Amino acid sequence: MIPENQVSQAQKEFDLAWQEYFKDKPRPKTDKEEKKQLENFTNWYNNVRKQSDTGKTPAEMYKETYGKEPKDAVTNNSRMLNFEWDENYDEELFGLIEELKEYDNPKGYELEYEEVKKKLEPTIKKITEKGKKALDMLHELLEHEETWSCFFALEILKEIKSEKSVPYAIDFIISNEDTDYTDGCDVAMDVLINIGAPAVDEIISAVEEGLKEKIHYCCLCEALSKIKNKKGSELRLKVLKDYLSNPKKYRRWFNLVLFICDFNEDDKEALPLLKQLSTTDLTEEESRELDGAIELIEDPE
Repeated sequence: MIPENQVSQAQKEFDLAWQEYFKDKPRPKTDKEEKKQLENFTNWYNNVRKQSDTGKTPAEMYKETYGKEPKDAVTNNSRMLNFEWDENYDEELFGLIEELKEYDNPKGYELEYEEVKKKLEPTIKKITEKGKKALDMLHELLEHEETWSCFFALEILKEIKSEKSVPYAIDFIISNEDTDYTDGCDVAMDVLINIGAPAVDEIISAVEEGLKEKIHYCCLCEALSKIKNKKGSELRLKVLKDYLSNPKKYRRWFNLVLFICDFNEDDKEALPLLKQLSTTDLTEEESRELDGAIELIEDPE
């Protein structure tokens, strides 16, 4: 770190140099132009411009202090600038994210979904086109589940289909499935379904952890069912066998109707177990759902 008594002077020198260098220079039109301009400024600042308080360049001061030429990566305890270019930096994207937040206020929450969606449609389209560059900022929006921007961030992630979004979609469902934000959970489920097989292992891990805590994450289980992955089928069989062996264990917290609903025409191995389940004490709704699942597996057409 720069010693405290030099901090203000170092900052002053940087500010003066910035104003001096960029005073008459045109605003860069492309990222390539901006990168080159900043590289040139860094070189000029380090090796050409004399500091007003020492009459030396930062490079000369560095050599005087450490007895060697400065390298690309230099100690922070100097006035040398290190140039780093963030390839993912996108000034337009920051503005688009702010536009996405435009209706995150009491007046905005009075509007219907279709009305807000229509107003934000151009912004949503542009952010979606940014693809993976937008992921970090979209993931941050998921921390505010009460906002319109959070909901539309989920819809955008559904279209981007990046594996990096898997833990964020799962966490959103875990945090909100039993709240007033279940609509968002449905979209988070679609995010996982669109990502497909790469999401399966993390979904299974979250489902199994929930079952240990006597929590049935219905959206996660449904996502597994719709992805139609062998590991998901194996998990359903495992839970079904355990349910048949000890149904009391699942009372009051397990949604048997939605669990049965997750079986599809590919779950042929489950057919004998589902028929066994039909002989147990079920509610009318559970029986109706079970009959439909058995019929689907026996005759997919």
